[in-house]
Amino acid sequence: MHVSRVTPWRVVVAAAYAAGQMPLSRDEIAAAWAAARREPKRKAPANAFAETRHEWYHSRNHDRNPKRPCVTDACLDAALAKIRKCWAPFSHRPVNRRPALARRVVAAGAVEVPAALSADDVAALTALADCVARWGPDRKPAERPFHDHSGASLVWALGWYLQRVAPELTERLYAIAAFAAAGHFAVDPGSLRIRSAERIVYSQRGRMDLHRDAHSTYTLILLLSRPGEDFEGGHFLLEGHVELELPLFGGVLVDSAKPHGVSHVSRGRRDVVVVEFWGHHEPNASDWRPQPEFVSASDAKDEL
Repeated sequence: MHVSRVTPWRVVVAAAYAAGQMPLSRDEIAAAWAAARREPKRKAPANAFAETRHEWYHSRNHDRNPKRPCVTDACLDAALAKIRKCWAPFSHRPVNRRPALARRVVAAGAVEVPAALSADDVAALTALADCVARWGPDRKPAERPFHDHSGASLVWALGWYLQRVAPELTERLYAIAAFAAAGHFAVDPGSLRIRSAERIVYSQRGRMDLHRDAHSTYTLILLLSRPGEDFEGGHFLLEGHVELELPLFGGVLVDSAKPHGVSHVSRGRRDVVVVEFWGHHEPNASDWRPQPEFVSASDAKDEL
């Protein structure tokens, strides 16, 4: 008969201390250890104290088990604190080196901003995506397959974190959208909310068919990688056979109802930030791209 090795009581004390339950008497420690042994599926004595500290237990163990959903306030607060600490080196970067904004109408419902971001902005956005991937509830970017299975894009959902961790970057994105929209679009982006903000990396052979971002008002696409060096192909497409090669750190503001897409990436990785503005509610941490309240979950369809 197999006899399991009994863990010394000092380990139980350490587990109790980690769970914030000290001071405990020796009798309380013995009772907790006995309860833990009666439940063999539980792997650590600390679990015996988790019954009355579910919020702490949920957030603490999410670090060790990323598959566990992070839905409690304690878990989200812990993730947000770690993301802020991870991104702190970029929170006080200089902003006086940003390029002067210019715009060019490329088609009806689409305005190009040739130089929108500085190198510091791009580094900050990339770092935020990395911090979210490391400390956020999802723990990694989502893989979004294409309709013809030619490739897949990696997507980091940043919207909820962007506005809480990097408000100054959020203001910059609003400023770019407002500048592009002035005199060309009826609705001021400043009066809208950010529906979603994503970093999307298209791998080789990746593409995006023409589509509309239903229920959004504007879609802002900003290029983070160097065309010709980091990737080839991957041109921005608009209905009517309009093909645009976005410049480095530049982008385009498009009416979300206007069909747009991305041509095949023939080499490398095309890295962009896509921000959608709309007039409905703000997203929550668990919904990377919310639907309007009048759209049921069964009817909601991801146009991307």
